[in-house]
Amino acid sequence: MRTLAVRGLRWAGLLAVLATGAACGWPIAAWADAAPPWQPGDAIGEPTGAVAHVAITHEDLAFDLRALADANPVQVRATYQLRNDAVLTSASLVFLADHALTGSSTFAVTFDEAPVAATPTTLTQLPNAWKPPTSTPSLIQDTPIPYETKPGTAFQFVANIPPGPHRLSVAYTVMPGRYSWAGKTAIWQVAYVLAPARQWASFGDLSVRVQLPPGWRARALPDLTRNGNVLEGQFSSLPADGLVMSASFPVDAHVMSIPEWMAPLWPLFFGLLLITVVGAAAVPRLTKQRWVFILSGVMWAVPAVGLWMSRAFASPPETQYGAGKCGAFMIGCALLPGALLIAVIAAGVGVLAVVIPLFVAAAVWARLRRPAGPPATRG
Repeated sequence: MRTLAVRGLRWAGLLAVLATGAACGWPIAAWADAAPPWQPGDAIGEPTGAVAHVAITHEDLAFDLRALADANPVQVRATYQLRNDAVLTSASLVFLADHALTGSSTFAVTFDEAPVAATPTTLTQLPNAWKPPTSTPSLIQDTPIPYETKPGTAFQFVANIPPGPHRLSVAYTVMPGRYSWAGKTAIWQVAYVLAPARQWASFGDLSVRVQLPPGWRARALPDLTRNGNVLEGQFSSLPADGLVMSASFPVDAHVMSIPEWMAPLWPLFFGLLLITVVGAAAVPRLTKQRWVFILSGVMWAVPAVGLWMSRAFASPPETQYGAGKCGAFMIGCALLPGALLIAVIAAGVGVLAVVIPLFVAAAVWARLRRPAGPPATRG
């Protein structure tokens, strides 16, 4: 029996080589995605028009990005506290709100709480006052992320502004830009052009509030303070010509560590260990064959590698995942090195599950068969 156990150790080494070779031959697929890395976002910004005699004393600018969790358009609401120190002014104002015409119009305007009719118009190019930023901030590195917009729909309306204070509010949906590349979590981009506000008689202070999906990463320029899942900022004047922000799902696609991957699989491996030990004890006794060592190694290596290749790559939901998916056999996902290691470890454990009990059994058997010595004699 001791000789059998020694042979088992030799088989363990051979199995490690065979498992490595089998893992190297695992099917591998290639990346195939030629999609551009970004999708342009909608151009949005402050209103422009004949407003040289009307001042903005305060603005509340709110972005609700929570719908990005399902890759849906986001909500924008801008509320202006106005003051007209002159005579009645009839101001023709124009807002950019490209996505508001998708399906049914979502663009809504109120002046002193009364609805105002707005007329859509198509733009072939953006006015100079609405030139959007060309990048949004990076979430990890200092390198900015390229950003593009597309000219599209503007809404025009006339507001009759009497002398004194007034309240103007607009709300609409917008489709952010999306920057994504193979194997990475998509980054959503929003850019709001503030520069047209300089056309008004004056501009007071600005409050910005951004609601995020739970746990999402986000960054804005000018800087906003994070409080839970909300970004907030208070500015005593226009802080820049534009407000830009980037947001993404909180987890990047990644290959799990082996402990992380094995954590939920312990019951399965315990069951496999039990089958291995029982099989190793039964097969040699019934068949007198020694190939049980190969069988016990394969019983561990094949399922372990299969589970690793299918489950070890953790990726965000499909709506948040960049171009290019990581399938079960994707070399670009760096799964192959882990598969080799898993195969060797699993095969070795499977063989040792047989060899160690045999060593113990051999030692016990040898002790039991040891002949008793002659009785001691008295001189």
